[in-house]
Amino acid sequence: MSLTPGTALDSSRSHEYQQLKTSVHQELLNQLNLERLTRVKREDAEPEIRRVIAVIIEGFTKASPMSMLERETLVSDVLNELFGLGPLEALLRDPNVSDILVNRFDRIYVEREGRLEETDITFKDDRHLLQIIERIVSMVGRRIDESSPMVDARLQDGSRVNAIIPPLALDGPVLSIRRFRTDRIGPQDLVARDSLTNTGDAKKWEVYAYTKDIPLQNVAPGRYLLRVEASVRGNQNGTSPVARETLITVR
Repeated sequence: MSLTPGTALDSSRSHEYQQLKTSVHQELLNQLNLERLTRVKREDAEPEIRRVIAVIIEGFTKASPMSMLERETLVSDVLNELFGLGPLEALLRDPNVSDILVNRFDRIYVEREGRLEETDITFKDDRHLLQIIERIVSMVGRRIDESSPMVDARLQDGSRVNAIIPPLALDGPVLSIRRFRTDRIGPQDLVARDSLTNTGDAKKWEVYAYTKDIPLQNVAPGRYLLRVEASVRGNQNGTSPVARETLITVR
């Protein structure tokens, strides 16, 4: 298979690109010793596999040569298919992504800084998405099939995963990944989010998180008003906002 002249590879939505990636991946699997691959770390095997992929790509794209950037993008995508979670790897490496929502194989949303946005990332089809879901659940010793079409699991980094497949999912497999921050939230972050309000001054600080006994770093001297807001369901009028405030003294 080859790309038609002028086909851009910067969009993974390109049908021709998805076909090319699948062909290269399948040919790579045909050439590799898969049993040996399971005993080798990715960082040890990747240099050699990159060279093999480059040779395979050369054979598939003789009719329409690719640029260096296009070739590197394809190599990275094939490596992610082999070792990782395919198209999701790029999103999982983005520290600003807190939620990944796969509503369909070709409709993937992410949440960044509290804003939901659609991405240009896509799976080839429902079968491709199902393969990635099966890979996720198999890593934690679970299974998902028609008799057990819904699974809750966790990735190695602690991210929470929920997957649903047919017949429970009506429009093909769906997947959600809830990620957690790896950096510690300090009081300056709480102030910026209007969750912590500076109300005074002092000379020293020694403040700990209310529930987990985690020190809040770099807190400015003073007294702080910690405000927690939530929505509470009423008997007749639906939900209503409720706020509770606690005064924290920094000394």
